[in-house]
Amino acid sequence: SIQEIGQEIDQMTGKTADALTQSDTLLEQAQSHYEETSSRIAAAGAVAADYAARLDALEKQGLTTNEAQEEYNNLIEQLNVIMPELNLQLDEQTGLLKGGAEALLDNVEAWKNWATQQAMQEKYTETLKAYGQAQLEVAENTVKRTEAEQKLNRAQAEYAVANKELQKIVGKIEDDRAKMAVLNTEEYRTLQKLGEQLHDAQEEYDNYDQAVQDATATMEEAEAQIDQMGQTMEAAADTTSDAA
Repeated sequence: SIQEIGQEIDQMTGKTADALTQSDTLLEQAQSHYEETSSRIAAAGAVAADYAARLDALEKQGLTTNEAQEEYNNLIEQLNVIMPELNLQLDEQTGLLKGGAEALLDNVEAWKNWATQQAMQEKYTETLKAYGQAQLEVAENTVKRTEAEQKLNRAQAEYAVANKELQKIVGKIEDDRAKMAVLNTEEYRTLQKLGEQLHDAQEEYDNYDQAVQDATATMEEAEAQIDQMGQTMEAAADTTSDAA
C-alpha cells in the first residue's frame, strides 16, 4: 500500500553514497601515513649523514680542543635523538664513538633501510584493514541495494496504478477548465505523494548502487597495492638475506 511504501522509505538511512563507505578514506590514510613517514625517514637520513660526515672529519683532525670535543659529543647526542635505534656510545678511554664515525655512515644507511621496511609494513597492515572494510561494505551495501530495488519496484508499480486511475478521470472530462479541478482531487494528491516516494526510493537505490561500485573499486585498488607491497617486501627480505 501507499502507507507501507512510505514507512519503508522513511526507515531507510537516507545516507549519501559517500557516507555509506569509509574504506576509501582508510586506503587514502594508509598512503598518506606512508608518504609522511617516508619523508621523515629521508630527512632524518640526510641530517644523520651530514652529522656522521662531520664526526668523521673531527676524528681525522683530532679532538685536540675542548670546543672540538664538545661539538663531537653534541653531534652524537643529536644523532641519538634522531635515530635512537643506533644507540651511539662514546668510548670512555678514547672519547671517540665506539666503532668509529666512518662506520656510522653504513649504520645510518642500514637504519634508513630498516625504517623504510617498517613504514612499508605499517602501510601493508593499514591497507589490509582498508581491503577488509571494503569487502564488508560491498557485502552490506549489496544487500541494502537489493532491498532498495524491491522497494523501488513497488513504488514504481504503485505510481503507475495511481497515474492510470488519474488519467481515466481526466479522460472523461471534456472541458479544459474542468480538468484543472482534478488538481484538487484525492487521486491527484495521492499521485503526488507517490511521486515523492518514488523519487526518494530511486535516490536510495542509486546511493546503495554507487556505494557498491565505490567499495568494489577500493577493494580492487587495495588488493593491487597489497600484491605490489608483498613483492617489494619479499624482494627487500631477499636482499637483506643475501647481504647477511
